[in-house]
Amino acid sequence: MSNYRKYCKRQGGADKNLDSERSIKMFTTQEKENALKVYEQAKSVTSVIQRLGYPTRQTFYQRLREKNNPMKKVKPPRKRINNSPDHPLHPSPELKLKTLRRCFECG
Repeated sequence: MSNYRKYCKRQGGADKNLDSERSIKMFTTQEKENALKVYEQAKSVTSVIQRLGYPTRQTFYQRLREKNNPMKKVKPPRKRINNSPDHPLHPSPELKLKTLRRCFECG
């Protein structure tokens, strides 16, 4: 058995260690602003992550993108669904049968 496997067996498995490191941390607006100020001084993402404990580089790069592009994408309004009696959204079984008969018998 390799040393790594022995280590994992003693520690309760590799997944247990990874899960404890991946705990989700929410950052306040003040913490985000502080991280951006530290980045402007240091000009290094690695130093900011090490100093402030950001979970990943991707998280910090996302903060930088949000800072550089403050405009959020606005979703277009949803289309209104036409649920008229002539074209019901959920037709009754009788209407479905009438439609099938019309298609197959009348052509």
